[in-house]
Amino acid sequence: MYQVILQLSELPGQGLLEGVLNVLAEHNCRWYLRQWATYRDPPGDPTRAGVRWRPDAPGMEALFQDAPIVFRRRWASCGPIAAISVGYARAVERLRGMSAPRSRDLHRVVLLPQGRVRGGRQWHAYHLANHQLVDPTRHMRRI
Repeated sequence: MYQVILQLSELPGQGLLEGVLNVLAEHNCRWYLRQWATYRDPPGDPTRAGVRWRPDAPGMEALFQDAPIVFRRRWASCGPIAAISVGYARAVERLRGMSAPRSRDLHRVVLLPQGRVRGGRQWHAYHLANHQLVDPTRHMRRI
């Protein structure tokens, strides 16, 4: 396992967190494409794969995991779950012949505020799919 650590002196803004999650979504997209290229059938839907949603506790850190880690441990917060949903959708679009930039435009992780936390905001991650907001945790069991 490889860890990337980003330490900040203050709470990050929405744009930074969305950027990190969209990079993770692209990483997940490439993972799906590699799996399919080797004739593997990875889960496309975290809910059907038995992944449970664990909301982030208000705090001073965020931990984002890629699809293989989430599927192995079977739980994640909304950010990694949205990044899996977006990554899967981008990979499907690319298999259909869509360009990478166009698939990134059509499928993005976006954050919407869910309340205030010690001078900052609590966010919930969504999959913005062709101008339609999808909550990939809406049918998940919560832990």
